[in-house]
Amino acid sequence: MLRPYTQDDFTALIVKVALHDRGAFNNLYAATSAKLFGTCLRVLKNRSDAEEALQEVYVKICLKADRFALMGQCPMSWLTAIARHHAIDRLCLRRARPDDQRRPHGNQPRTAGRINHRPRSDWRRPPRHLPPGLASLQGDARMFFFARSETLSRRAPYLPV
Repeated sequence: MLRPYTQDDFTALIVKVALHDRGAFNNLYAATSAKLFGTCLRVLKNRSDAEEALQEVYVKICLKADRFALMGQCPMSWLTAIARHHAIDRLCLRRARPDDQRRPHGNQPRTAGRINHRPRSDWRRPPRHLPPGLASLQGDARMFFFARSETLSRRAPYLPV
C-alpha cells in the first residue's frame, strides 16, 4: 500500500518542479489534482471552467515553484491558495464580461487573443509581456509550459520552430 505524502514530500516535489523535473511534476499532479480541482470547482461552480482553470493553475505552479521555498509556507496551503486565487480571478473576469461577449471556448473570433503581431523573424525572441522566468526558458521547457496552457493558440507563434 502506498503511504500518504507528507509536507516534506510535497516540498521536495515542488522544489524538483522548479528544476523542471517532469517526473516530479507528474507525481505532484497525481497527488494534488483532485484537491485543487475541488477548490476550483467550489469557486467557479462549473465543471468545464474548473477543468480549464486547473490547467492554468498547474502552469502557474510551474512558473512560481522557484519562489515557493522563499515563502516558507505549508506546501498544500501554497498550492491551494494558487488554485483559489486563480479561480476567483477567472470568476471576476467572467462576471465582468457582458453576456453578449460570452462565447463557447472553441467559438472565438480569429482575432481573439492575438497579443501583438510580430514579423516571422521575431518569433524566436520572447514577447515583452511574458513573465521573466518563462522568457528565459528554451526549447522543450518552453513548449512544456505553453502546452499546458489554454493560451497555446495565442502564443504558438512564439514557440521555437
